[in-house]
Amino acid sequence: MKLIASDFDGTLSVNGCVTPENAKAVTRWQEAGNLFVLVTGRPYLFALDAWHAMQESGMHCDALICCNGAMFLDEAGDVTHKVCVDGAVLPPLVELIYRHDPTLVVFSVGGNRREYSEENGEMVYYPEKDGGNIPQFLREPHDFVQICVGLRNAEECLTVADDINRTFPGTLDAKPNGYSCDITVSGIQKPAGIHRFVETLPEKPEDVITVGDNLNDLSMLREFTGYAIEAGSPKAHSAAGRTVPSVAALIDLLLQ
Repeated sequence: MKLIASDFDGTLSVNGCVTPENAKAVTRWQEAGNLFVLVTGRPYLFALDAWHAMQESGMHCDALICCNGAMFLDEAGDVTHKVCVDGAVLPPLVELIYRHDPTLVVFSVGGNRREYSEENGEMVYYPEKDGGNIPQFLREPHDFVQICVGLRNAEECLTVADDINRTFPGTLDAKPNGYSCDITVSGIQKPAGIHRFVETLPEKPEDVITVGDNLNDLSMLREFTGYAIEAGSPKAHSAAGRTVPSVAALIDLLLQ
């Protein structure tokens, strides 16, 4: 038994939709006795959108790891594990974020309810619509699983990530991912979520294969048997040392 841990956006999906070729290939992979896990940087509710997109394509995954490894969901889509950031860091972090003029801020508490709520879900803020003012909720100390910050381009995203990592060393881990900067507790990246899933298995896989396309995939591409999507970032190509045109092509290769 082997395990594929796949990124979603730009890897399993194209423009948010799972291609029929990928869906059929994943089913063949699982029918051969293997496991398929989705590992995404998306926050909880956005990750559920990916989950539903997979279901609509006629496939399923054996687990969903979201928030860049900070949250783990079982086959039913319920949260079984999460790693939170101490809320004391939230007010100064948000002040730093708003200095960079973000377009979007998604605050993830990480609850099980499939709706937006301050106590048990996610809040989505659009700073431009709010006049650049920091919402009162974000001025207060609240524990969180992940904050996603939308920026205007990839360069701004790298700048914000560097600023956060310099300002909060050993406390926060800011991961640039295209136009989004994803912030979790220090030390949490996608491999942590994969290891957590493997620990729950009664039978350990003989190999863990990862496939991704962007900067927040680099750690899992390096740590496991990694494959980068050909259309993805050159840094992903370098981290993996192997490329494939699609998840379907990877599965065809592995099932030979």
